[in-house]
Amino acid sequence: MQHKILNLSDTGHENCSQESTSSTSLIIGTDEFIKMNISNRLNNIFSQNILTKQSLDEGMSYLNRNKVDLVVLDIDQIEDSAIDRFYKFIGHLEIPCLMTGSDTNFLNKLRLEMDTSFVSFLPKSILNTMFTETVQLLLARNAPGKKLTKRIIKTSSLPKSKSLYLLATFLFLEPLFKILYLKFDTGFNWEILFRTIFSIEGAIKNIEFWGLFPLAGYALLSVKSWSFFFFIGLQIYSIYAFASYEKFTWPYVAE
Repeated sequence: MQHKILNLSDTGHENCSQESTSSTSLIIGTDEFIKMNISNRLNNIFSQNILTKQSLDEGMSYLNRNKVDLVVLDIDQIEDSAIDRFYKFIGHLEIPCLMTGSDTNFLNKLRLEMDTSFVSFLPKSILNTMFTETVQLLLARNAPGKKLTKRIIKTSSLPKSKSLYLLATFLFLEPLFKILYLKFDTGFNWEILFRTIFSIEGAIKNIEFWGLFPLAGYALLSVKSWSFFFFIGLQIYSIYAFASYEKFTWPYVAE
């Protein structure tokens, strides 16, 4: 059984770890048996290089300067305030983290208080039986594509500027602006204009006229996970519809 465990208290080993191109895990804690157990599993099952650190501050200092794919933190003998500080720190860096400890009740308390999108909790009593499945789920939740979706949702939920509301209002009123433009461009009276508009055939053409831009306005203001992609998709479709439009079809044919 061979695997690479690098103790970050040794500067020479730290430099070796930075030259590696494979995935890297950082284990923080004072329990040498737990660190050895976790190191074996991460190396044998996930083929990762293993880095270890004794104190939380040293681990955070390293994470602030280097890329790590997974952090395992032994929370035994760590104060509550330090755990909360570390949680906010890795949340900012968006690093998947597995927290393990002996006190099951305390782990359950943390699970209720913390966002578990990038953190998982595993009691030491079931570390041997549930470690692989827990790490697999944790890494799957933090795949690059899912991280992007989280960022989009987070950005969408931020307070919106007045200019964004102004743009959304314009998109909602776009069918009205289009009707006024047709009125002044064609010179039709209102009866002929509305008769022409309501003569549009086909669901797709009606959606293009009445709903395309209002839907984009709704997506712009929505905080749903799909809203950003939906908005971009509508813009791409509107460009396609404009580029493929035949000049002598509606409304010019009515003239």
